[in-house]
Amino acid sequence: MNTGKKGGKRGNKNGGTLTTGKRDLAGTAPVSVLVPTLNEARNLADCLAALAWAGEVVVFDSHSTDGTQQIASNWGARVVERTFSDFASHKNWALETIDFAHDWILIIDADERVTPGLEGEIRTVVARTGDRPGDRPGGPDGYYLARKNIFAGRWIRHAAMYPDHNLRLFRRGRARYEPRIVHEHMICDGETGVLSEPLVHHDYKGIERYIDRHNTYSSLEAVATHLWLDGAREAKDGLKADLFGNGPARRRAIKRFAYRYLPARPTFVFLWMYLFRLGFLDGRIGLRYCLLRFFYELQVDLKLEELRDPASPISEAYGHFLQQDQGEPGPECLACGGATDILRHDLHDTRFGIPGAWSAARCRDCRLLQTAPRPEPAELAELYARHYNYTSSHSGSHEGSGNESAYRRMRDAFFASPISRLWLALDGDISFHARRGSGRLLEIGCNEGRNLDFYRRSGFSVEGQEPNPVAAAAARARGHEVKEVELDALSAAEPYDVVVLSQVLEHTPEPAQMLAHIYRCLRPGGEVWISCPNERSWLADVFSGYWINWHVPFHLSHFDAHGLARVVKNAGFDIIAADQATPALWMAQSLIARITSRPGRPTPLLRNPVLVPALMLAIRIGMFPILWWFNRIERGDCLRLIAKRP
Repeated sequence: MNTGKKGGKRGNKNGGTLTTGKRDLAGTAPVSVLVPTLNEARNLADCLAALAWAGEVVVFDSHSTDGTQQIASNWGARVVERTFSDFASHKNWALETIDFAHDWILIIDADERVTPGLEGEIRTVVARTGDRPGDRPGGPDGYYLARKNIFAGRWIRHAAMYPDHNLRLFRRGRARYEPRIVHEHMICDGETGVLSEPLVHHDYKGIERYIDRHNTYSSLEAVATHLWLDGAREAKDGLKADLFGNGPARRRAIKRFAYRYLPARPTFVFLWMYLFRLGFLDGRIGLRYCLLRFFYELQVDLKLEELRDPASPISEAYGHFLQQDQGEPGPECLACGGATDILRHDLHDTRFGIPGAWSAARCRDCRLLQTAPRPEPAELAELYARHYNYTSSHSGSHEGSGNESAYRRMRDAFFASPISRLWLALDGDISFHARRGSGRLLEIGCNEGRNLDFYRRSGFSVEGQEPNPVAAAAARARGHEVKEVELDALSAAEPYDVVVLSQVLEHTPEPAQMLAHIYRCLRPGGEVWISCPNERSWLADVFSGYWINWHVPFHLSHFDAHGLARVVKNAGFDIIAADQATPALWMAQSLIARITSRPGRPTPLLRNPVLVPALMLAIRIGMFPILWWFNRIERGDCLRLIAKRP
């Protein structure tokens, strides 16, 4: 697009309009400056006064109503208008669309000022490299500027606020903003350098505007972080989290760790800025600034928590961001029928060696994470018959071996011993074996009936439901009554007092429908006990695609604490208690799978009678504080929930 340099107003593609003015360009540097604005009349005049040295100034306005455009035109800047979308895409549109007069581009905000020293450095850079592509090639294609932040009239010298490097000066076509809706970083496709003279950041709109603006920023930051922690943004970002990378990449890695694992993250931010980065040396203003930053980070965390509920006010307000395409489209959501996006492609069966590759897809509406592609019902039934029952004559290649038999004998002997209840108390009773009571108890998917033995010893009158005939026969051989039917065909002469879903809900293609059937089978006041893997487990991050609880293709849904609570409440239940556990067995199996699993091959060491118990004991003794901590911050491996029918 050729905008020319004459005065007047002309049309611009994509609905923008351009206004140009005249000013004396003698002695100016061949640099085009882009100044994004929205109602910046209070700041713009001083900003432009500090840009008299620039060969071109483009004020990129979002339809201001306070006279911003007139100030820019009177000064002689070219005005481009466009409706604001988000920070990164808005500025990327300008970089891709506006026909800048010069090869070097500088981006500054209206509340920033180029100092005479910085002007001199920029002139030197441009004189050394030339104004057009190919002119005296060599040297950096982009430069980081040191921002000098002024707050309440005082320079914040410490608290990690200086030099606050930002990539702002670059050759045209060599840099772009990462696709992040706020606090976006610029990515340069070439070598970068650093200018030492400061860019002064001083907003004259006052503290009320500061707080108002950061309320909006905290909402956008929560949305951006919510998308990023899902994993979708990481694949598309130009900037990668890298603890050993440059400053922005290193901060991104630390930030990711903090959001995932620090429950008092805002407090850590305050202590980092005020104590470790010497914010206290800035006196009273330093304390106030660090406290405001603490409040900002607290807002982000609270809003991030609220965003985990798709029906929350903030989810509705920013739904246009949350529902953006985040990657390759996945299958229709099995819970709500909405569109899904593929987040990862690195999943394979780490247990039985079933050939094939699977992905994890997240629903844009209800946020449920699910396996893709999903096996057809007949295929899934055949896989269960072949692999899932260790008493089956059709069991997998590693089952029925000497190690397998020894493992089963050792496991049964352990659970029959007096120390089993102590172990459950320490390790986390994920199958509710230690819960005592009375009344009629039904276990859904009871398999060979091992859990029913525990519930019977705990005082319950037990029954099982198991549609697989081989597994149902094994449970009957233990002396249990088992209904060999699908759940939707289940009926009872009288309602149950307890229904147990131990590692079952994640297997069904219709979690909501399963809970509706269970609601029908319970008496008023009856309880449902649910346990399932936690897709937000820290071990899913550590072991990635080898995390044992992806368990594809059998696990069709992957819940976090909020998602599980939501589906239980939607089924009409009242939640009584919820917590998390990290069984040593699961961590041991994830470790074994990470070291020995190979796609398309079974992993027999997962049931080794010597290795598995030894690892379990070492993990439980050596990692007890760590496992306890992650359970407390909702990053445990297993979700446990008890709810009752009103």
